[in-house]
Amino acid sequence: MDALNKIYGAVAEAWSTLLGSKVGLGQPETSPFPAREAVETLRGTHVSCSINFSGDLKGSSLVLIPAAEVKTMVGMMMASAGGEVENSDSDKLGETDLDAIKEVLNQMAATSATVLRSVLS
Repeated sequence: MDALNKIYGAVAEAWSTLLGSKVGLGQPETSPFPAREAVETLRGTHVSCSINFSGDLKGSSLVLIPAAEVKTMVGMMMASAGGEVENSDSDKLGETDLDAIKEVLNQMAATSATVLRSVLS
């Protein structure tokens, strides 16, 4: 659990920098359950990011972000970069939304890998 806390703290810091606004992530909750069961409980459109581990540590991590939150994050990125923020109540994600959230999720994956490497070494 200590490793997860460190990863969440580092990801929150990276996202705060990227989004130009303070980001806090709650305490990680862990429990064994079938992934299919978890996904079936979701409502609405989500963006998913799967992070696979290889080498001595094998496994994967799945992150699901509601489309409305993706739009909020993209808006924050655009505003911090001096761009125009598109206001839309739609859950429909455009190419710009997907490209921007890919950058956010890439930052999350890289930060997680760096922290995990330091915790395990």
